[in-house]
Amino acid sequence: MVKKKMIQLAVLAMMMAGCQAQSVSSAIMDVPDDVSVASVDETLMQEYVAMVEDMPENTSYTCLVKSMYLMHMPNDTYNSYDMDAIMEQEDREHVHVSQNLNANGMRFVTDAYYLEDTFYYDYSGVKFKEAMSYEEMQGTLLIPLGPSLFEDYDALTINKEFDEGNSVYSFAFSPSTAAKVFVDRYDFYGVNQLDFKVKNGSVRDVFDANGNFIREETVFDIDVDSNGQKVGIAFTSTVEYSRLNETSLTLKDEDIETLHAYVNYNEIDTDAIQPLTLDDDSPEDTVTATFKKRLVSRLNYEQIRENVYRTKYNENESYTVDFNNCTFEYSNYTIVYSYSWKGNVGSMGACTYDFNTEVKSSSCVDDTVEMIQKMELYLQMELYYCGLSLDDLRKESR
Repeated sequence: MVKKKMIQLAVLAMMMAGCQAQSVSSAIMDVPDDVSVASVDETLMQEYVAMVEDMPENTSYTCLVKSMYLMHMPNDTYNSYDMDAIMEQEDREHVHVSQNLNANGMRFVTDAYYLEDTFYYDYSGVKFKEAMSYEEMQGTLLIPLGPSLFEDYDALTINKEFDEGNSVYSFAFSPSTAAKVFVDRYDFYGVNQLDFKVKNGSVRDVFDANGNFIREETVFDIDVDSNGQKVGIAFTSTVEYSRLNETSLTLKDEDIETLHAYVNYNEIDTDAIQPLTLDDDSPEDTVTATFKKRLVSRLNYEQIRENVYRTKYNENESYTVDFNNCTFEYSNYTIVYSYSWKGNVGSMGACTYDFNTEVKSSSCVDDTVEMIQKMELYLQMELYYCGLSLDDLRKESR
């Protein structure tokens, strides 16, 4: 796949430049190499395997995908390569992918459709098509979209906790096992072509009350020896699912005709693929700061006053994100629907709805409550298009 190969080359070139090691061990549960495999909770492992094998099949869904390589340079600056994408699937033959790639400040954007075994790319303005299987198309998102059974690995620790009704399974690996997990599942950029060592790693998989796989988070701490210098790499990734069996695509006949007119991938001039903008789209230190930045750079919001951003669809309709009050608003004429991501409460006029308890005030009617409930989804989609998640924004605001 031509785009994936170009991405691999760009990241490897950054790693080969040489940099200073940086540890991310504080984010990982350390497991020494000499710990006995017998320490694994076999009952809990069997429960997890059954959870994976019994996952419901969802025809449609929306999926947020993120990954990052963070490297610390000898002059105490940082290089980073990060990717975020949204995959909206109506079924296996109708998929939309929006992807942002940031290579140390340079931004590349892909808007693509997968229709009937062909992937149609608009890659930073260069349009082409490539025949591929559904599984190959998923591979362009660079990290696996589903959980592993971990049956072929010595998962030296597994823990389970509950979070707002979800089952959370956390795995921590010894250095040797972490290296195998990383190479087998997450090394889409070819780090294994270099002299590397994975110091440790962890994986956190989340399932909802209905058994749906809804989130995975990974952290790996890696050293690469490049030209006699140690390259410290902090690799992180996230996969998050929403709108299960509720995602649909809208493509007109003329849109499909335009896609069919794209040239084959072997006819494009790869030198024509250039960053869309020199504006810095790289993530900031916090979710809130990144959201503010990308509301403007990606979604064309304008800052109307301090910590308040708005975008207008027409003279009557607008979205407003108010970071002072942690609220997201939709306005249509004089009607204003509001959702608080900190309190997880929505309102319109005298009607209030608590998302935690599903309790509504006496003045609410069903149509109003339904629209308030959609406000959470609308905010979630704005965050997805900024490469972020509502879950992370909520945690940061607590």
